[in-house]
Amino acid sequence: MKTRTIKRKRLVPHTLDGKTRMVPDEEITQVPLPPRDWDQIALNTVTVIVTTLVIACVVWSTVSIGDLLDRVVAEPAAYGAAAVFDLAWIALMIIEWLARYTPSRARPAQIGGGIALVVAMGAVGTHGWLAGNAATGIVGAVVSGLAKGTWTILLAYQSAPLDNRTAAFLEQELGEAGAELARIPVVRRVNRARAIRDAETRALEAADEAVPRASTPAEARDTAQPPLSTELRGAAGTPVDDLSTLHGTHGPVVYFLASGNHIKISTTRGLPDHSDLRCAIHGGPDIQRRMHALFAPYRVGDTDWFENTGDLASFIDQHTHASPDTPDDAHDASPDADDANPDAPQVSEPQQPPVALPQTSNKTELILYASSMLQPDAHARPADIALLLAQNGHAVDTAYIRTVLSRNPRPEDGVGKGGGGYA
Repeated sequence: MKTRTIKRKRLVPHTLDGKTRMVPDEEITQVPLPPRDWDQIALNTVTVIVTTLVIACVVWSTVSIGDLLDRVVAEPAAYGAAAVFDLAWIALMIIEWLARYTPSRARPAQIGGGIALVVAMGAVGTHGWLAGNAATGIVGAVVSGLAKGTWTILLAYQSAPLDNRTAAFLEQELGEAGAELARIPVVRRVNRARAIRDAETRALEAADEAVPRASTPAEARDTAQPPLSTELRGAAGTPVDDLSTLHGTHGPVVYFLASGNHIKISTTRGLPDHSDLRCAIHGGPDIQRRMHALFAPYRVGDTDWFENTGDLASFIDQHTHASPDTPDDAHDASPDADDANPDAPQVSEPQQPPVALPQTSNKTELILYASSMLQPDAHARPADIALLLAQNGHAVDTAYIRTVLSRNPRPEDGVGKGGGGYA
């Protein structure tokens, strides 16, 4: 039995002076050789022989057909066209090999290859006949047929034989995979088309909104609005004489909006209709800052809200204009108005002196203490708690107050009832 030598590197322990290390060592192993596969050797030999014959045949047929066509066209074009015959046959043979597992798809390539072979053989024979040597033409055509036919037989031998059921199964597998691959570009095209459609739709909708609808003269008279201006309609710091003109977009104004026993002083260029609007002054943020400084003693924390009392109440009474179509009591506060703005400070009773809160920087303790003092039997409104904290110099947002109240349920005997307070 024949063997072959294999050298391998491995790590082995080696000890010197009581110290061991892993060192590389070479190991030589004799491995038995497998017997020669004479069938594979024979197949490789045949493949080399047939490949050589096909190359010689391609050169022979190209030269022969090129010389035949050279009689009527230029030499480069003639030989280029001659190469087409063999290139077409080679391409069809490759397709037949790729489709060897699906006979139904390989069949057209087989037929096309046969036609290309017959045409090439006929061209080679015609060249010999026109050259005055018919025998040479016939021999050349037969040689071309034998070489290319042998190649076809070799491909058929190397392809795996399949029964009809296996071939049908593999064809279905390839069909499903092909459908999945084909679906990818289709989905891409569909998505692109839908994106274009959506963009066009949005563009048309925007164009429709930008172009006003034509109206009749009667509709134009009914819907006519007084001209709007984004500039000051009066001297800065002077009151707005007619509050009904403050609609849509207008010049900057400082407005006084009532909510319970409090007034909001802020500025805007687009004041919506509001029944609680008390008065307005021409001007922007600079006038707003002046008003805040003027009524600073009544300000609730660092907000736009002020207590409606003292000089502020007198100022509002002096500049309030009653609408001719509105009763005198139209601006009185109502429960519905209080509910419309839950975060605004609400006071339903006469203003009471501020309740003293404990001296602590813990906002959670302050919120819970204020809640107990305002509503001993239930949670107080976040806006009322914020007001009480602001009166004691603590600015706390109502959203944070809601979070604290939801996370810290009050005990039955809380601070408001004289109990032990919050834990």
